[in-house]
Amino acid sequence: MKAKIIVALMLCLFVAMGCKGTAGGGTSTPGGTNLPGDNSGDDPGDNSGDDPGDDQIEIRPNITAKICAFFQRNPAVPGDAQIREMALYGMVILDIELIVGQTVPKLRELNPNQIVGPYTNPQDIMKGNQSLINRPWQTGLRDELLADYDQPGTGQSFFVYNTAHTQKQMYWTNPEMYLMNMSILGPEVNGEIYPEYIARNINAQLAAAGTNLDLIDFMLVDNTLRDYAWMSEYLGWISSLDADWNGQDDYDQQGVNSFDSVVNIAWRDGINLFLQILQNAYPEFELIGNQPNEKYPPLSGKYFEGLYQPIPGPTTFNWGALTQNLGEVLIILEDYLIPQGFTFNLLQAGEDGYNLSNKLAQTTVAMAMLFDDTYVIFNVNDDWRPDFCDEIEPGEPIGQAYTVDDFRVREYENCWVVFNTSSSEKVINIDGVDHSVDRHTGLVLEK
Repeated sequence: MKAKIIVALMLCLFVAMGCKGTAGGGTSTPGGTNLPGDNSGDDPGDNSGDDPGDDQIEIRPNITAKICAFFQRNPAVPGDAQIREMALYGMVILDIELIVGQTVPKLRELNPNQIVGPYTNPQDIMKGNQSLINRPWQTGLRDELLADYDQPGTGQSFFVYNTAHTQKQMYWTNPEMYLMNMSILGPEVNGEIYPEYIARNINAQLAAAGTNLDLIDFMLVDNTLRDYAWMSEYLGWISSLDADWNGQDDYDQQGVNSFDSVVNIAWRDGINLFLQILQNAYPEFELIGNQPNEKYPPLSGKYFEGLYQPIPGPTTFNWGALTQNLGEVLIILEDYLIPQGFTFNLLQAGEDGYNLSNKLAQTTVAMAMLFDDTYVIFNVNDDWRPDFCDEIEPGEPIGQAYTVDDFRVREYENCWVVFNTSSSEKVINIDGVDHSVDRHTGLVLEK
């Protein structure tokens, strides 16, 4: 399953990637934008004869089939009822522990067309036992690292320490996670540096999955960050970190906040080494990493995580100003993303616990439906979805998206998808009916 996939997470920016073109027969009127509608020949399909048995479920061609669910939970082992719920989604991201066992085969039995891949985070190692319930591989990894790869007194440790080498740096505090040293200049322990060590162990976990690997399409690699400095800026660390173990504060070396500082280049080189080892071992996997930059050639997809993070591109853009600066989003995504030709792209603007309204949810879906093979995630670590995702069956797209005045528009067999790209409320007429669309808002309008 090597389909081209774009995954949008809550309030994504897919509008920027809409195809530019003519209205295809639509005309602009003083009352707004007018589009013709034609239901002739539409045949959305009929699943009324489906009779799910014990080993199958009815997979309806509704919008839920265009959603990606992120099941990276604790405890990590889902029950049969949860697996049946997971199978309704078009795409699912699983904790890496779940590639061993029956979760993946059960999902594929229930939904043979589902796209499945594990989540892994090489840069962070969970500290507490509570976070590691039902995660035996990650528990073993933590215990081995602490016992055999952490001798700061001799300069041999895979953990990031302060310059005095007396205190480990925590990456997160809830749950507590150690920051591991992805720098290619990090110390060698037992004949390898940490990027080599963690790649070897992840490859071993993949090998343990056996024939389940034939059912996996991709791997999401978290924290393939564009630079070492970003972590300090985001987490508010103080200085006095020493990833290269030279006894000097990393933040005093050629300006660590510079993207091309020695420290940042070494960090990226370590991540590239890690990714290359994975790619060499399992070339059939698509590797997805976060941060939309070109510094990691092994990645065939990018996870744009967080509405509030700037990304490299023609301009500096603050994700949090999406509705005020849509023009900048258009420039960045059209000029930067489209030429890359990634197989997978995941866009996230919401965070865990984000207050998801039906309006925002439908806007996200509308953005995604402007494009082929596009999936939506509303919230990380959540399977929430609004009712309309189960109710609307869009059918197949009729042509590609195009631009009419201030709208991005795409027709489906059973619906129209419209997105108002302007900074003010606009009216669009479809099938003789006026629809008022708020600024930077999308709608899925059934025929």
